[in-house]
Amino acid sequence: MSIAERNEIGQKSCLIGRAYGDEPIKLIPLSDWGSAVEVRRDGDRVRITAELIEARTDQHLWTDSYDRDLRDILSLQSQVAAAIANARSHAARLPFRPKVYFEEWDDPMISGIAWVSELIEIAGGIDVFADLAHCKSAKDRIVTGDQVIAREPDVIVGSWCGKKFRPEKVMNRAGFDELPAVRHGAVFEIKSPLILQPGPAALTDGLAALEGIIGNAAAAIHHRRRADQHNRRFREWRHD
Repeated sequence: MSIAERNEIGQKSCLIGRAYGDEPIKLIPLSDWGSAVEVRRDGDRVRITAELIEARTDQHLWTDSYDRDLRDILSLQSQVAAAIANARSHAARLPFRPKVYFEEWDDPMISGIAWVSELIEIAGGIDVFADLAHCKSAKDRIVTGDQVIAREPDVIVGSWCGKKFRPEKVMNRAGFDELPAVRHGAVFEIKSPLILQPGPAALTDGLAALEGIIGNAAAAIHHRRRADQHNRRFREWRHD
């Protein structure tokens, strides 16, 4: 299901409904949360206020406002569309699609939510827990170390919402030293405001960060495979 389709579903089946003045607020469900977006227009100026709300308690967890010229909004729409198109084009040229484990939280380990999984695919990777990404509740995306090991990710991306990602902690987990991602040092952080918070940042800066990580990993894996093939052929030649 596409991002646009999920947004449409969210607007039809949201858990929270609010209105400020005469302006309705559109909601998009985000795991156990809802996001409320208020749009006010004054001539050619637009103020967009976004809120992150916990559905169960109605507690406001995050809010931010953006003042933009109306032309900037249209420009932002074009920027997002271009970012996605460019990422897909770049992904189509990758020599290899790396397997990616995206970790939202470390204790317990929680894999990526649906839109993160979709961005991984757009950027040219394979989400190793894509089968869990559709689960709205974070508790349904809890994974074990053994499950991560079994799926052998080439890349690990951490984005621990609210605290700093510690790659050394991940790499020192029992059995993780055998993972391709750990053996080759492909453990990275993307700051949570870039990819886990609602707003265009996930579709621009977050996607760009994934694109860079996955693209570099794909090139490195391709290089190692070619080197291994060359060495194998050389050994066979010497043996003959």
